[in-house]
Amino acid sequence: MAGKKASNTTTIKTTKRQNTEKKSKTNPIPIESNRIHEAIRIQAYYNYLHRIMNNLPGDQLSDWLEAEKYIKKTINK
Repeated sequence: MAGKKASNTTTIKTTKRQNTEKKSKTNPIPIESNRIHEAIRIQAYYNYLHRIMNNLPGDQLSDWLEAEKYIKKTINK
């Protein structure tokens, strides 16, 4: 093989993937929603801490709902 260099690369044959998945009636949950859920969870925890430190009325559900409202308002700015 005079004048030609041997190649150490491997060629991989790819085929176009066919869409065989059935479309569901609901949209799949976007990956970003996991981050939003985590932000709501953390904010709800801070709401809980604020509530118990200041002896305010409320419960876990109210902490969560206030956190949802706050995070969604922050995202939509």
